[in-house]
Amino acid sequence: MEDQTTRYYEFGPFRLDAAERQLSKGGARLPLTPKAYELLLALLENSGRVTAKDALMRRVWPDRCVEEANITQIVFLLRKLLGVDGGGRQYIETVPTRGYRFAARVTEVANAGGDVSESHPQPGGAGRDGGHITSIAVLPLANEGGQTDHEYLCDGITETLINALSRLPHLKVMARSTVFRYRRSGADVRQVGRALDVQTVLTGRLLRVGGELVISVEMVDVVDGSHVWGARFVRPQANVIALVEEVAEEIVAGLRPKLTRDERITLARRYTEDAEAYHLFMKGRYLWNKRSTKEISQAVEYFEQAVGLDPNYAPAYVGLADSYNLLRTRAGLAPLAASPRIKLLLEKALELDDTLAEAHASMGYFMTNFVWDWRGAEEEFRRAIELNPNCVTAHHWYSLYLRALGRNDAALAEIQSAQSLDPLSPTINGSVGMVYYFARQYERALVALRAALELNPNSPGLMGNLGMVYSQMGLHAEALTEHLRLTSVYDDPEAWTLLGFSYAAAGHQGEARRILERVLAASRRGYIPSFYLALLYISLGENEAAFDWLDRAHQSRDGDLFNIKADPRMDCLRSDPRFTRLLRKLGLDA
Repeated sequence: MEDQTTRYYEFGPFRLDAAERQLSKGGARLPLTPKAYELLLALLENSGRVTAKDALMRRVWPDRCVEEANITQIVFLLRKLLGVDGGGRQYIETVPTRGYRFAARVTEVANAGGDVSESHPQPGGAGRDGGHITSIAVLPLANEGGQTDHEYLCDGITETLINALSRLPHLKVMARSTVFRYRRSGADVRQVGRALDVQTVLTGRLLRVGGELVISVEMVDVVDGSHVWGARFVRPQANVIALVEEVAEEIVAGLRPKLTRDERITLARRYTEDAEAYHLFMKGRYLWNKRSTKEISQAVEYFEQAVGLDPNYAPAYVGLADSYNLLRTRAGLAPLAASPRIKLLLEKALELDDTLAEAHASMGYFMTNFVWDWRGAEEEFRRAIELNPNCVTAHHWYSLYLRALGRNDAALAEIQSAQSLDPLSPTINGSVGMVYYFARQYERALVALRAALELNPNSPGLMGNLGMVYSQMGLHAEALTEHLRLTSVYDDPEAWTLLGFSYAAAGHQGEARRILERVLAASRRGYIPSFYLALLYISLGENEAAFDWLDRAHQSRDGDLFNIKADPRMDCLRSDPRFTRLLRKLGLDA
């Protein structure tokens, strides 16, 4: 039977509640980091006796080797918090060369049955699960100093905090692309929280003063606007990894009265101990998120430098793999040239850390696009979601996989899971529309894609997809408008292929043929997916040539080919035995 005894340690005007992991003075709660709590509890349990430094380090950091300076820093912070006793003496004494001793008289109080004599409710608290907050949005840290070379650090720390919190079970964490839409928006925090349907919103500022980083954060209850928790951290920039870890632990301590051991281990997980490698990784992610070909190429350089400094840095390998995957379509990298490199990078990341959800999601995407290993891909996606239910990318890419197999209800459920975590992402909202498109529900697809375009009116992908929906609905003028707009801002073979398809569907065969010749000429100068040329021949009704190019697409492992089982543009080929054979080659005939 579980022990229902609640323990308190009383000393001077202070009380430490061991069940709730809370320190109070005169009934008022005092801020106490998880590490400081563990150290103080260890000293109280051994009060009057010397506790060796190495014993304290094993207690506070059970799964990691740390420097003695970490203990010294926490003791300094505790002394500052506790002040001195009635006789003007420090509560914590240093015993030279040995350790520390809690010098004040300590009274241990056991309250059987778990009835707590004092109540210190958290402010707000509406909609909490057993006193726990179950949803949060972490807004981008403000760059208080205004240094332009500081933006990557603000973004990187914010993204690291989001990723760390996302790994905790039973906590819904809004995704990066949604919260970053509120950067410098000036919107009221409570309005943001209500718009995102979360209970709490975390805001913060980052300032660099000389060689030190100053992070100030505040958590606000969306229901009543009350202050749930706040803290200010000042640490040397060289200790940025430990700083981010400490902030994450503090945030969760503010969300929940008590952290489980597994949660503490999850939050304490470090992927690198090299601060410079971490900075390089953050610079790479900062550029990768901008998504232009030039900036992704620069991101590759930073990720390469990061793994050069720390060959065991698993997320940096995933960053490299994802970069090469984007460059495959944007910089004309042939799949057969890119896939071995991507496979090795993902295998290395998973070898280093099999619990990294992002690596499993990327491996699932690789298996879907490059090797057409449908069973293996599904296992990877499910593993990613099991490890991190907040992983938007895993839900998104799993949805792409499911819609390609014609499992439309499951695909819609997955993309809606992604949408609940990332409601302001144009990409996610656009993918909702494409699930409807593949299911031939064109009116619903139209509504979803128009809503996505409101979030990003200049998105090339959304313009292209909206034009495809119009074309399938027979709204040829509207399709041409979207695809002409697309080619005016995105001079790319894929964009021209979509325009050519719309011209042919509208009966403008001459324009479609001119675009076909243009794409053919481009294919003679460099790699162009054979699938694009197959689409143009399909639009012109030249099925012999279309099948020839589809076979070439299969041989070159074109990524777009995985959609052909469900793609409405393939409907005119489905009765041909050659199409059935192609599906069989892809493993899509079942």
